[in-house]
Amino acid sequence: MMLSIKLSKKLSRILPLALCISFSAISSPSCLADQIDSIDVTMEASNDSSLHVVEKISANFSQSRHGIFRIMPVKYSRYRADYTVDFRLNSVQDENKQKIAHQVSRQGADVNIKIGSPDQEVLGTHTYVIDYSLHRAFNFFDKKPEIYWNVTGDQWPYDIEEASLTLKLPNGVSAADVRTQSFLGQRGTESSAGMVEKKVGSELFFQAFHIKPGNGMTVVVGLPEGSVLPPAVGRQVGWFLVDWWPAILIPVLTFVGLYATWRHLGTDEEPTGAVGVDWQPPKELTPAEMGVIVDERADLNDVISIVIDMAARGYLKIIEINNPGFWGSSKDYQLQRTFSYNDDQTFARSIDDFDIKLFERQMLQSIFQSGIGGWHDHVTLSDLKQGSVIDIELIKKQLYSTMAEAGLFRANPEAVRTTYRAIGGALVMVPFFLFTTTAMVGVPLVLGTLFSGILFFFFAGAMPARTLVGVRLRRQSLAFARFVDKAERQRIKVLADKDPTIFGRLLPYALVLGAADRWANAFEGIALTAPSWYVSSDPDYTFDPDTFVRDIGSGVDSMGTAVQTSHQTSSAGSGGSGFSGGSSGGGFGGGGGGSW
Repeated sequence: MMLSIKLSKKLSRILPLALCISFSAISSPSCLADQIDSIDVTMEASNDSSLHVVEKISANFSQSRHGIFRIMPVKYSRYRADYTVDFRLNSVQDENKQKIAHQVSRQGADVNIKIGSPDQEVLGTHTYVIDYSLHRAFNFFDKKPEIYWNVTGDQWPYDIEEASLTLKLPNGVSAADVRTQSFLGQRGTESSAGMVEKKVGSELFFQAFHIKPGNGMTVVVGLPEGSVLPPAVGRQVGWFLVDWWPAILIPVLTFVGLYATWRHLGTDEEPTGAVGVDWQPPKELTPAEMGVIVDERADLNDVISIVIDMAARGYLKIIEINNPGFWGSSKDYQLQRTFSYNDDQTFARSIDDFDIKLFERQMLQSIFQSGIGGWHDHVTLSDLKQGSVIDIELIKKQLYSTMAEAGLFRANPEAVRTTYRAIGGALVMVPFFLFTTTAMVGVPLVLGTLFSGILFFFFAGAMPARTLVGVRLRRQSLAFARFVDKAERQRIKVLADKDPTIFGRLLPYALVLGAADRWANAFEGIALTAPSWYVSSDPDYTFDPDTFVRDIGSGVDSMGTAVQTSHQTSSAGSGGSGFSGGSSGGGFGGGGGGSW
């Protein structure tokens, strides 16, 4: 019994095909292949810019199938950005309004509606009615609404014997008041040959016959201004967020990640806390290092302070020179070396014999050494300007690395900033390059990575962090800064009596704090001798702290100029109207389908 049932099932599948092949000479060509007898679409346009669409697809299966599948594009590229249509499937039925099993899945930019049951096969002609609703499928040009609709799609692998669209216009709109255009053929075709158009009352009718695989039917309908209202602002904002999420979500996630990184790696190991007052700067730090420990940056004043500090510590003298000229005398400054070297031209037997740090050694060598082993006894700042010998970036690099190796920072501050800036630059440039040279990325992604890159630049300055030792030294540096800012003359006088060199010795520290003038004012009226490391061009020179600082300031400006000069030497989906450049395959809708 079971065997006879199985045989009867096999015969029911084979017999129609065998008869079709036997009588192929007198039968229609469609007997040998699946085809679409008709696609009849009814579309109802509402005044609220929604569309209600019913597709009635009549498929003729020459072999046993489970049913059909319908591919509906819902995401389009508009101005190099995603544009997503709000698609809602209402029902899938047969011609008798009986529900049919179906599955809906999202595949890239398409919705795939797979109709039929895997446990049931069909043969011959069957009708499928797909009912769905759409929002965001109207285009608006100068406030005039437009429907640009790809009725059949051009991705069906079968002939479509007949296709039609009946469009019911919104309330209050007459068919006589609308513009129409239609296209029939392969994608990009601008011809309407073979199309039938009719206008009756408030309905439009379009029809075409014998549409070959790879061809499609597209219509454009322009409605009067005000006949359809754009969606509410809130809904448009929601749709905008759906399409442009990379421009928003990527920067938000980047900010969260950078903030968490900053909290974990970019903050000092201990808060600075309350700052007292201390007349002594940290003994462990040179003025340049103190400038860096305060603000995590080596600026020009920090670099120049190296020269002033080396003079205060006895390695060189600063000599003011008056150069007479036609328009009067001008000042220059001579740096005179006070350290000696041996006959073999080495730096005092070995440069390491000096209690100086790498960046200080580099500064002395930049100023006084010419070539390998050659040392000058003195050099003027004007010579330095012309010689281009001071590499400010190298000195800064050595200053940073010296402090990082000493355990004052978790990592080299400038290297940390450079890393984050490099990442930010890559986030800005790489997507922009791909955007301008390929179609791999769209505007939202470019904007998202651009904003993220800017965030990396913004956070770069905050990412260097001090260690516990660095925090302690910064606290001491700020305490000295408060002392300079609030120094009482009586307190200063007591200190100057105990240490007559205090003014010149601590002046470089005041310089990096930007408080040299306040430091000089604090010594006003106090009897002091000029620092031994500074020689005025005036033989009758009488030391005065304010005058001295002004002169030194002039020298600092000249040194800054010299250093800087040395350094310098080294479709509807695309947003277009269907009436202007429209063609078959354009507009919303489209896609195609097949059997399975």
